[in-house]
Amino acid sequence: MEKIFKTIDEQIELLQSRKLNIKNKENAKEILLNNNYYYLINGYKDLFLNRNAKTETFYGGTTLEEIYSLYEFDRKIRIIFLEYILLIERKIDTYIAY
Repeated sequence: MEKIFKTIDEQIELLQSRKLNIKNKENAKEILLNNNYYYLINGYKDLFLNRNAKTETFYGGTTLEEIYSLYEFDRKIRIIFLEYILLIERKIDTYIAY
């Protein structure tokens, strides 16, 4: 299924309709302009969703900044892991070569 294009303002409205707290609209616009909505929201929303609601809504008080913080934490962890995986790979390659 193809996703219908939504402007940044429409994305913010959608998030607010799902009870996500947007503290600062300008900051929210900046976050959404610099990060893909679907990677950010769909990738990290599950921890914040109220599963008891009839529609998919966020727990009361959940903010975009909290979701973004989790996204950033995950990104930084992946960078650290990649660095060490590459070092290990180089060592293994060297051992195999000798």
